[in-house]
Amino acid sequence: MIHAFFVTGVIIMTKVVHYLKALVMSNHQLHRKDSPINSNKLRGQLEESAWVYLSPIMFYRHKKHRERASHESRNCYLCASKNCIHIMSKYNIIGDIHGRDSWRRLVDENCINVFVGDYFDPYEDIHFMDLQYNFMEIIEFKKKHPDNVVLLYGNHDFEYLPGVFEKSNRYDGLNAQTISWLLMKTIDLFEGVAYAIGEDYLVTHAGVTSDWKNTYLPHVADIKPSSVAAAINDLWRKDKTPFSFGANCYGNDFCGEDPHHSPIWVRPESLCLHNLYKGTSVKQIVGHTKVKEIAEVAGVVLVDCLDTVERSYKVEWP
Repeated sequence: MIHAFFVTGVIIMTKVVHYLKALVMSNHQLHRKDSPINSNKLRGQLEESAWVYLSPIMFYRHKKHRERASHESRNCYLCASKNCIHIMSKYNIIGDIHGRDSWRRLVDENCINVFVGDYFDPYEDIHFMDLQYNFMEIIEFKKKHPDNVVLLYGNHDFEYLPGVFEKSNRYDGLNAQTISWLLMKTIDLFEGVAYAIGEDYLVTHAGVTSDWKNTYLPHVADIKPSSVAAAINDLWRKDKTPFSFGANCYGNDFCGEDPHHSPIWVRPESLCLHNLYKGTSVKQIVGHTKVKEIAEVAGVVLVDCLDTVERSYKVEWP
């Protein structure tokens, strides 16, 4: 009995310490001079998320969420499902974040900024409060420029969603509950998994193979990027299973090399060989696999370069 009380006391004290650290860190972070966002609203969100350490039930309050409200139509937009296709604009595609703040220096308010996902599970030694603050800054940037920011999911975000029981490398088990809560709280701000730039580009985290499309979207005869993006995002909202690693893993595949892997998991070699748009002029823009520089191979543009160089990929359409 004494041992049980002792363990309970230690757990409670640990959560209290985490909460106090969260409050102190949020106050410190909001006064950073290099931050593009500095508001009482963000402070409130950080303090609110800090309560997750103390009250696990807070997470479940956000488990039930409504469908993302679509943006009001504007004169310069043509919307297909939830995928808005800009009639004439510049696009700025930013690679995997993984807690890095380099996106602040890459975003362009004169472009539509598309984030390809993976906001968590850093490679570097980044304190979790810095990681959390960085994510919330991206969210605030999205709120400030709702029509100029597109947020997509990656596999390192997928693993923290409710009902998903698989873990990528560097999975943060200690802070998994808080990350899940942050993703659920902001779910209405995400586009989904795919985004079409006109009918010339399809942006996803990892890419779309003909094998995966034919397995899960055989009814989609029109493979124009806008149609494929809409179908992928509709499937994503209804069922996350087709996007999991386990559901599409055949043989001794531990890295995503099988061409049946999903748009958040497949690797470049398989994507290039089984590209849905092979033999066409459509280009796929993807992150997921680190490259030293932005590169284009067989109709696939690889943009996960922030580990070595601060660069984004810009395109104009039409």
